[in-house]
Amino acid sequence: MSLPKRDGVHDRYYLIHKPDTSLEVLAEADLCIQDVLNGTARENHSAYPTVVRNHNGTPFLPDQLLERYLTGLPLKGFPCEDAASLCDAMRRLVGWQEIRYTLEKYIEKQVQERYFEAGEKEDDFTPYPPCTVWPELRPEDVDEGLLRFACYVAVCHTVYGQSFESLTTEHILGLVSQLRPDMVKQLKTAGSGKLPKDIQQRKTEHFNASANDAFATIRITARDSTEECYAEILDYLCAVLEQEEFPRSYSVEFRGKEKLYLPIPGLPQKGVNQLFACAVQHPDLHPAMERYARLAMREFEWYQNLADEACAM
Repeated sequence: MSLPKRDGVHDRYYLIHKPDTSLEVLAEADLCIQDVLNGTARENHSAYPTVVRNHNGTPFLPDQLLERYLTGLPLKGFPCEDAASLCDAMRRLVGWQEIRYTLEKYIEKQVQERYFEAGEKEDDFTPYPPCTVWPELRPEDVDEGLLRFACYVAVCHTVYGQSFESLTTEHILGLVSQLRPDMVKQLKTAGSGKLPKDIQQRKTEHFNASANDAFATIRITARDSTEECYAEILDYLCAVLEQEEFPRSYSVEFRGKEKLYLPIPGLPQKGVNQLFACAVQHPDLHPAMERYARLAMREFEWYQNLADEACAM
């Protein structure tokens, strides 16, 4: 096989977005996309930018591969499951940040611009403009698969992105809710559906709890104030954080009968601080608290329902 000279930075990869890209290079790109799906593609981040190689060793940029794949999909009868499968495979291979922008722009073009009229932003601090459904839009013009893919992308921004990416989640779900509020309602009720059932909902003699990966929330209600209760709650929290599909920035909403708070100046009297103030009274629970802390603490990740420095884990 004879391919032309590579035209990427430092000749590290092929560019495939130019109209004069050779058919041989495009065929290698399509082969690379298939290799990503079946797990035989390889990534190389030894230099900038990260590249993906097919089994022939031909290198491409991951975002260009994803863009090529998505633009080839039909917008009527959009194959949401197929698109999500490639996105998941590409994310596992190169990381979320390598594909985030491409997905955000795809939803902006194919959902926001096709179905909505964008207004003026109120100020420079507002990340997205207000959007209203085009008056002439007919229900039959809205593709359900495309909206489901938009929901998938929205959840990915929360699950795999940094804490500020929840703003993108809110924006995309706000668009979908104007067209199919039932889809967003389902996400609010059960999340993405990827979490195990006993993580989504757990009810014991001592507490009730639920976890929602789409909205990055953990809700816990203690039914008593015993050591056994707090031990079970800490075990549940750790089980949630051990799920790959659960966001790294999240909120913990806790309600308990024991109104204790850590005697730290400036620490807000919020549920998560109440929980640990209660649990820390029991020395046997200290290892479980350490286990939770080690699972929770990540750079650039925060409690989403606390403000300023209080949101640090």
